[in-house]
Amino acid sequence: AAIAWFKGKFYVMFTNGRANEDDCGQRVMYAVSEDGLNWDAPRPLADTQMGEHSELVMQASGFWVNGDTMVAYYNSSEYPEESLRGENLRPEKDVSRLNFQNHALTTTDGVHWTDAGSVTYRRGFFMPTHTGRLIVPGPPSFPYTEDPGGLGKFSISVLNMSNVNARGANILTESCMYQTDDEIIHMMFRTDTGFMW
Repeated sequence: AAIAWFKGKFYVMFTNGRANEDDCGQRVMYAVSEDGLNWDAPRPLADTQMGEHSELVMQASGFWVNGDTMVAYYNSSEYPEESLRGENLRPEKDVSRLNFQNHALTTTDGVHWTDAGSVTYRRGFFMPTHTGRLIVPGPPSFPYTEDPGGLGKFSISVLNMSNVNARGANILTESCMYQTDDEIIHMMFRTDTGFMW
């Protein structure tokens, strides 16, 4: 889930599966509140769609507010046809997804959304630095852009994972960051070690 403040209201987006996380047909919903306590009924931001092999799996990727425009990001992908099993068409084990795309929608009023097309970063949430650079914490890659609108071309910085693996972690994921007054960026990562890194 991600939350944003835009033109006097809170907006929250979240991923919504029928039964399980990342089932086929998973969509992205959003809701609006004036006080952060009372929310209107959630509605689809990106509703269920068919892909080449099955319904797409969509995931919320956060908001970015740039002046009078708010951008909503989400990604979509699908599973290989031979991997689909069960009532919800979910693979029995992890498989590589197909046709992965990152999408952007824009709004100037919080009600009407315009498709801004695909964007070039991998999934994740924007976090701004003091200079205005936007970073999508990874890992192993960290897309970033100087475009204040968050829709331009992204460059990629890559983390060397060999040191991570040598220290006992196989996974670093679901990161976030903050920047201190000395301009140093600090990132925290979920791991498979029982500790945050």
